[in-house]
Amino acid sequence: MKIRVRGSHSVSLAAEIGLARLAVQFEGEDAAATMAQAQSLANRIQAELRALPADALERFSFEAPQRYSWRPTAPDGSILPPRTTVTIEITAAFRDFEVLGERTAAWGAHPGVQLRGVEWSLTPETKPANADAVLAEAVRDARRRAEVLAAAAGAGEVRILEIADPGLGSHEPVQVAEQYLRAKSVMDAGGETVSPSPSSIWLSAAVEAVFEA
Repeated sequence: MKIRVRGSHSVSLAAEIGLARLAVQFEGEDAAATMAQAQSLANRIQAELRALPADALERFSFEAPQRYSWRPTAPDGSILPPRTTVTIEITAAFRDFEVLGERTAAWGAHPGVQLRGVEWSLTPETKPANADAVLAEAVRDARRRAEVLAAAAGAGEVRILEIADPGLGSHEPVQVAEQYLRAKSVMDAGGETVSPSPSSIWLSAAVEAVFEA
């Protein structure tokens, strides 16, 4: 007798990295002055990041400035002088969440800075081991389900014949899905920045298996 089952397992883990996403953005009629204003603030933020303790910050990156120009229209239909918007996207991955909270609070209160949010994740050092453990539990869950079905049907011990991702055929690799929960910084009624708090990281795996009993 063949028994086809699906095994799954999920685990919630504490976040180890907080990836802050923010942008420096300014708008003005003078394109050169607007660019200089954005670059000046971006350089200031970069200097602040470089000054942080090495164990507080995993990495950071600054994208090249993006410039967009247009000519606005007045209510009477007349064309106004051209305006330019300059945006510099920034990411910073923190290991120290207290420092992350301090920096996002300071940046959020600064004119010209937009907080995009924070993404939580595991470190590259711990993610593989946890993913392997979750996958192994999914396989054990599949075997347990097959054993329950076999016992209920009055069959003997089960022997695995095939294992694969859900919906796939033979010899396809099983995979582990990772859900990064996001938490955005928000503004309270008084205009103060509310620092993000860590969210759990969910690792989940599912397999389909065929057993013989």
